[in-house]
Amino acid sequence: EALSCGAFPIVSTGGSIPFWHRQFAPVPSPVAVVPQDNIATLKNEISYWLTNPTPRFEKVREGQAWVEEFLSSRSIARRLVEAFRKM
Repeated sequence: EALSCGAFPIVSTGGSIPFWHRQFAPVPSPVAVVPQDNIATLKNEISYWLTNPTPRFEKVREGQAWVEEFLSSRSIARRLVEAFRKM
């Protein structure tokens, strides 16, 4: 949801977002992933992205394109049709 809404998420390896994004797409999603329980890395990531709007906006655009390509209803419908045709 965050990617499609134009936010740039920072997630941890302890959450489910990295896992599910790997399941749905052949390429990594454009989110920042930090090690679970590494507060210093999380702090540095937040600081970097808050103070560098140009790369952040680029990641937002990449995120929206990624969602459209791999998680949009059109994309999911296309994959379902392809799967049923293989049956």
